[in-house]
Amino acid sequence: MEKWQTRSIYNAAVWYYHHCQDRMPIVMVTEDEEAIQQYGSETEGVFVITFKNYLDNFWPDLKAAHELCDSILQSRRERENESQESHGKEYPEHLPLEVLEAGIKSGRYIQGILNVNKHRAQIEAFVRLQGASSKDSDLVSDILIHGMKA
Repeated sequence: MEKWQTRSIYNAAVWYYHHCQDRMPIVMVTEDEEAIQQYGSETEGVFVITFKNYLDNFWPDLKAAHELCDSILQSRRERENESQESHGKEYPEHLPLEVLEAGIKSGRYIQGILNVNKHRAQIEAFVRLQGASSKDSDLVSDILIHGMKA
């Protein structure tokens, strides 16, 4: 599916380049190295490059954008390393019950009711604290759980 989407976007870029009568170069930005090799030099006037390359060539003075890009790339590398370390498991193993109970008693973990957002169920939920008043805890509101891994 992803290759089909990439090919469709590339074909749209080529169409738009020709629609502009080959006068306006088109830049397609992707992190797919295979697509860059395949489409990078296929059509003159349509450039397929990485986002880092795009920033370096078109916006060299935007320091904040370069720092953000470096941070995202580093985060991505770390996530890939984590997924390789987990040997293909999407989620880490659950903690044993005795570890969880001890963590709840010590205050390291909290206990609550999980509420999943019905409109954004794939990426958003929150935990409503169970049995804790604002005096007992520094937490005075629900806790957002964002993303599939969390």
